[in-house]
Amino acid sequence: MLGVSACNRDRFGMKCDAEIVRAGILAAHAKTQGWSLVEIEHVRYCILRRSPFHQHAGSAEDGREQGTTDLIARRRETQHDFPTIQCHFLLCFLVGQNSVHSAIHVIANCKAGRMAAAEERDKLSSLLRAIYPDVILHFVTDGREVVKLAREAMQNGATLIVAAGGDGTINAVASVLVGTETILGVLPVGTLNHFGRDLGIPEEMDEAIKNLKEGSELAIDVGDVNGRIFLNNLGLGLYPEIVRRREERQTRGESKWIAAALASIRSLRDYHRLALQITAGGKELSRKTSIVFLGNNEYTIEGPNIGTRTRLDAGIMCLYLTGETSALKLIGLSVSALLGILPLNPNYEKILTGDLWIRSRHRFLNVTLDGEVIQLEPPLHCRVHPKALRVRVPKER
Repeated sequence: MLGVSACNRDRFGMKCDAEIVRAGILAAHAKTQGWSLVEIEHVRYCILRRSPFHQHAGSAEDGREQGTTDLIARRRETQHDFPTIQCHFLLCFLVGQNSVHSAIHVIANCKAGRMAAAEERDKLSSLLRAIYPDVILHFVTDGREVVKLAREAMQNGATLIVAAGGDGTINAVASVLVGTETILGVLPVGTLNHFGRDLGIPEEMDEAIKNLKEGSELAIDVGDVNGRIFLNNLGLGLYPEIVRRREERQTRGESKWIAAALASIRSLRDYHRLALQITAGGKELSRKTSIVFLGNNEYTIEGPNIGTRTRLDAGIMCLYLTGETSALKLIGLSVSALLGILPLNPNYEKILTGDLWIRSRHRFLNVTLDGEVIQLEPPLHCRVHPKALRVRVPKER
């Protein structure tokens, strides 16, 4: 064991210090105890978290603001297969973490869907501790805390970090985990739960928690625009305007669904089309459009399963555009989609691509990323990062 650690010193840029030596001594014992693959992954991360990448990530002001491509490349460069990956448990034992479950963190957004109710938070805590007695559970009321807590969990050796909330909460946690060996767990307790639904994760809390323990791992693609990630989709034009107006109405006390309906009506009536120049799939397009929708992988946009994806690991993005359409024609597009005849509609375009540019004369563009509205300065450079995020999903999906 000592020889293995020493001969890999140069490969990993690590000193063969007492910590690694002690971990190596215990490795053989851990192997004989029949640790699972999930537990072994925890060890590997405990060792690799000492790499230069983690110093880099910890110094960033916001994990979602980093250049995603460089981040992923650097993470992968510093995460190699270690010949004695079983060492992790010994290391955990020596620092007082004598249970693999102490490596599981859950970050729950108290403002997301069901989590707003105290009894649901109590239920979540009870169900989690029944399976993972040493789970570290965080309840947050400010979305800005999510990235900070996820990064701290990574630095403390977490191998499974669970986002309990809607798609915005999941996006925030995922922004820290992209390109690492740490696994994202999902408890879809938000309102719409698009991401969890596309992965087949149960919406029943007890079943979703059971999946955290019994599920398998899937490496999925991640979209990136100007260094900000998206797991579901990016929107420009009418949709960000609807979301912005809906959120304004909700702050005045209206329910989400009533606010969304009224915001949609106002937006359709008042919205002005965007003039954009788009480079995608070898095409140069100049369009005045009301809707730009860019999916991380291809969406079903017709029939009863409209708005869902069958794959999240095909390594592509799908761009959907509307032409110079009136409110009435936009309603016609929606009807065409529901009837399954959208490809026949002349006001609709679809392009599959892995890389695209969107240019505009506007100083800033309102953009939705997984349902959250932000402002970005054009040009927008959108890319897909194939299989850059590891997610716990049901074994049969």
